Amino acid sequence: MGLFFLTVATLVLLGGCATGHPRGSPTSGFGETAGGAGGFPGRHADTAGAAPAPLSCAGVALPLDWPDLSAGDEELLAPLLGCSPAEFVQVQQRVDMPRLVEALEDWGAVRLGALGPVRDDAAPAL
Repeated sequence: MGLFFLTVATLVLLGGCATGHPRGSPTSGFGETAGGAGGFPGRHADTAGAAPAPLSCAGVALPLDWPDLSAGDEELLAPLLGCSPAEFVQVQQRVDMPRLVEALEDWGAVRLGALGPVRDDAAPAL
């Protein structure tokens, strides 16, 4: 019986069911360009020379002066509270996360960490 399961597992892995490229990847063959593993947006579009899109969460644009590191925790966290985990990751790509974490009080940093994964360079400050 154990040999049967080992054979099936080997065939599944060799067949690509468990190890294939995620939908939306350039080699997936599905023709989709958005979405990747875990619902995070794909990075397949050619964005060379394009102006960065305004930061937004849940369809609401973040204030142009955000983050104002001299503001309190509520003002710093308020724009992020509506973010999906994917949006939260995208916002972090264009924000100095270590400085943002340092500007928060302890409880604010805990709330920030609860929103989703935090960039590696900001994790030690948490």
